Amino acid sequence: MQGGSRRRAFTLIELLVVIAIIGILVSILITVGASVQKSAGAVATKGLMQTLDTGLQSFRTERQLGGLYPPSHTDNMRPGQPDAPLHMANPMSDQLGRPVFVAGANLLVYAMVGADQLGTAGFLDRNKDGTWFDDIHAVPGPPEGPHGAYALDVDTAEPLNSRYPSRGTTYVDDQSRERIRSLQRLIDESTVLQWDARPAGEGAGQQLSFTDNWGRPVLYYRANPAGRVMLTDPNAAGSAGVYDSRDNALFTGSTTLGLLGTDFGTGFPSTHGGKQYASRMAGDVYPELKPTLTGGVNEIETDNNYDDSFARYIHDKSVTNQNRPVNPNTYLLISAGPDAVYGTLDDVVNWERGE
Repeated sequence: MQGGSRRRAFTLIELLVVIAIIGILVSILITVGASVQKSAGAVATKGLMQTLDTGLQSFRTERQLGGLYPPSHTDNMRPGQPDAPLHMANPMSDQLGRPVFVAGANLLVYAMVGADQLGTAGFLDRNKDGTWFDDIHAVPGPPEGPHGAYALDVDTAEPLNSRYPSRGTTYVDDQSRERIRSLQRLIDESTVLQWDARPAGEGAGQQLSFTDNWGRPVLYYRANPAGRVMLTDPNAAGSAGVYDSRDNALFTGSTTLGLLGTDFGTGFPSTHGGKQYASRMAGDVYPELKPTLTGGVNEIETDNNYDDSFARYIHDKSVTNQNRPVNPNTYLLISAGPDAVYGTLDDVVNWERGE
């Protein structure tokens, strides 16, 4: 009688089945992990936006700053120059005559923490010429002023103008301040980021933005409640819209300005007129705020001219009898989400998106 029992070995087929099962389980875990990471990123970015909401309300209640939400473009409106609202004095420079291009995302930082993060100097007309875009610099004036908004005392390094809420105090918490990055830093930290620097001017790379959980700028657009059309058309005199699609053209691109925008590593996803743009809301089409629409059908949702347009992206789908943007009395905050492309379904925003 033969002693002991033999162990039965795995057959090749059984081994392959086990390997296949392990592979399926690993792929499920990777998918679940990616989904959890994506959801966590969206939650964290929403948290940042809620902090910015609170800060923006506080800024608005500061009477000495004008009682308004901060601007998302400059008040530089030179006739015949559609890119003028992007031009302003450079707050990082102690020399005049060196303008810089800015985005609404940059002006949001100026409002919440100040360009130098010592507290905001606001957007005030310090030289009394009717505009503030030429006052946002760091040049000290004569002893009696006016000083540039961000001028510091050469001996004490103290601000020569009032800061709000106070010197060194900001409208957001320290955790949100840690999300601030310059475009140049984002470029340095990335191997894939490319941006259209042609019109940007000296110092644009040093301008700061709040970044989402994926390291991309949070865009800011202030609404103009008195806007008589949906979007400002720079080519039509007197066309003051509720929103201006140019406000963040350095990041989104703009067909009107011919700016391609900033590619955060996904390739250029939108094509207009033979050019490739960095976001899916670069298309500048200017719908009117029509009193009624024929048959209640809103052409923004059905007309191909509005494909990949800012107008379609911010169109309030709950309003069926006129072209109306979301948040027409406040502002928009927009994160590109995990796919790094502004204007797609995974964007994190401060309104309820209708599909």
